[in-house]
Amino acid sequence: MMTRRLRGTESAATMAIYIQLAFVIFAAGFGLVAGDGSYLCSDNPSLVFLFSAWTWPPAIDFAVMAITGLASATGGYLITQAYRLSEAGLVAPFEYLALIFALIWGFTIWGEVPTQTVALGIVLVLGSGIYLAVREAKLGARQSAQKTSARRSTGLKFGARRSTKLSTPSRKSSVAKLPFISASAVNSASS
Repeated sequence: MMTRRLRGTESAATMAIYIQLAFVIFAAGFGLVAGDGSYLCSDNPSLVFLFSAWTWPPAIDFAVMAITGLASATGGYLITQAYRLSEAGLVAPFEYLALIFALIWGFTIWGEVPTQTVALGIVLVLGSGIYLAVREAKLGARQSAQKTSARRSTGLKFGARRSTKLSTPSRKSSVAKLPFISASAVNSASS
């Protein structure tokens, strides 16, 4: 939602920094509140990991965290840029690749095999994503993406309207080249 609001005024790099800054603030706040291990009261392995007392990692882990952070920042920038330049309905299905890669890495590194419940969840998530992608394609999301691309290449801002008056022949010829304006619309506007 934040990306949709800021895409016309902010660069992808700025939006990616905002998102990462929000993560850092949240993590720091969580660390201040629960980082001493005082909230540890469960046998669930995920909650034990989350609420255990925080300790300084070994030096080698800082290199791994730096590489992970760089990869995460690059991915965040690219995803933000994709949402900025196209409609969400076109971009979102590609994010489902993360689910497939999580399955591949989980099996490759830890030997995890999805349970029936996980498999059902995967089918539901992927199925809904495929359904939405097909639905958006039928409703003309591609045409909408072309309009967005054309607005960017001609310098029109989101929500800006093109002038209906064509005062010079050079303006007429440049408007006629826009993919979302038909030649008949140009001819009728010039008369």
